[in-house]
Amino acid sequence: MSTDVELQNLVKVRVSTADGNKVQVTVPVVREKEISVGDIHMKACDCLGLNRTSSKWFSLFCGGEESIKRLSTGTFIHHSSQDIYLKKWCFNKEIEEQLIKDDQAACHLVYTEAKTAIKKGLLVMSDEQMEKLEEYDNPAFRLEEKYVQLVHSLKDYFSIMIKNCKISDKKINDGPLQVFHSGSVRISVAGIFLNADNFSTIIEWKHLKMWLIHRGLSQLTFLFVSPGDREGTVVIETCQCEYALAAILEIVKELQMSSPCKSFYYSSMISTNEEGTTSYENVLFSE
Repeated sequence: MSTDVELQNLVKVRVSTADGNKVQVTVPVVREKEISVGDIHMKACDCLGLNRTSSKWFSLFCGGEESIKRLSTGTFIHHSSQDIYLKKWCFNKEIEEQLIKDDQAACHLVYTEAKTAIKKGLLVMSDEQMEKLEEYDNPAFRLEEKYVQLVHSLKDYFSIMIKNCKISDKKINDGPLQVFHSGSVRISVAGIFLNADNFSTIIEWKHLKMWLIHRGLSQLTFLFVSPGDREGTVVIETCQCEYALAAILEIVKELQMSSPCKSFYYSSMISTNEEGTTSYENVLFSE
């Protein structure tokens, strides 16, 4: 980000996408040395050729390609912020199917993200599926929409993956000692999948009572009830805790919209204590 137009109180912001493309947009400085995420998002989407109706399914993220934090359009960031990426932010298959059909630019971005996820080993497929994807990805006649449609059938497509994190699994009644193990976390509409050196488990949304984020410690804590009615807690330590929190909130919102129970969040369900920990009661929890 440069300030070569400083006299006009404008700054240039570079936004990257999964295909390696980098677009530069000019936005005004507002308040004290801050710029609007909404301004950056709107101009970046325009530069990339996205329809206005499609842009809401894409978000800005900071922290480089791995995403440290989702930047909400109603917020502001420092004018010198760097490593901003635009990525798909949709966990609904029906919506994304319509998106890639109606908007060629959106389809291309979704395709490149899917291709990147496969290259990184974040999605698993059969040899037959891989062969078909290679056919659709033929440079001579690339079929991006067909490629994405096939990827939609992969088990973990509509999810986010947090790799190289630390996980502590201890029961509520255990002692104070907390031991962390290397592992990974996948968050999807099916639940929260935890895989560490010493254990592997899934917390379904209906069994999750509450989650907490402690930004100072880069930790997320999950309080849940196992099918056997035993309470437990899992703590995840990762620099991507804000990114994981954003995914949890988005997926819970998606599940609420598709659920007939009509559960809603109330302000009393979210609280912050003196230590800076914010807790969220889960509206999807079922005793």
